[in-house]
Amino acid sequence: EYCQENYKELPLYLLGHSMGSFLARKLLIDFKEDYSKAIISGTTTMPVLLTGAAKFLGFVTRIFRGKSGISPLLSSLGMGNLPVKMEKKGLLEKGEVWITHDKEIQKYYKESPICGEDFCVSSYQGMFDWIDYVSKKKNVKKGSKHIPIMFIAGSHDPLSNFGKDIKTTVDLYEKCGYDFISSTIYDDMRHEVLNEIDRDKVYKDCLDFFND
Repeated sequence: EYCQENYKELPLYLLGHSMGSFLARKLLIDFKEDYSKAIISGTTTMPVLLTGAAKFLGFVTRIFRGKSGISPLLSSLGMGNLPVKMEKKGLLEKGEVWITHDKEIQKYYKESPICGEDFCVSSYQGMFDWIDYVSKKKNVKKGSKHIPIMFIAGSHDPLSNFGKDIKTTVDLYEKCGYDFISSTIYDDMRHEVLNEIDRDKVYKDCLDFFND
């Protein structure tokens, strides 16, 4: 509302990454007339049975640990499992920061007091709710079919199943009748393509998409 009121002459673009990608996809459904273009980075789409099970587990865990509690089980099924998946594929050394190859950003991530903290139970519940919502075909169909959306991810990103879930997500949107869907998988890049060593290419692609 603030942007629409104060910058009426400008188009409103949306970019969402990782957990923010689920929120961005939800915004494109709930406020379908507000955005002119969108970039969705490092996302995934999950089967309804899986998201339903995750939501139920979150509900049960909250009974015992409270909304602010930390659950190793939820962590092992969520964010905590991502570096493990990379290690199993030989894409990550033990103890290495999984989000990017950039050593400076890895160093910042390790030393920052606000990076790498475990999600609390309510945070996982919120994320599971968003993933469940944006993964359902009936909800995706509610969005504007004419908005250009570009999906991006790294080929070494475990959240997007190493890029495979981007194709699944693109297929979902195309089957729901979206006209302008595109995607790019960046070779050898990890989860945070906007913080990767070769991020200038990603920024250029994003800028070209918004300017086109």
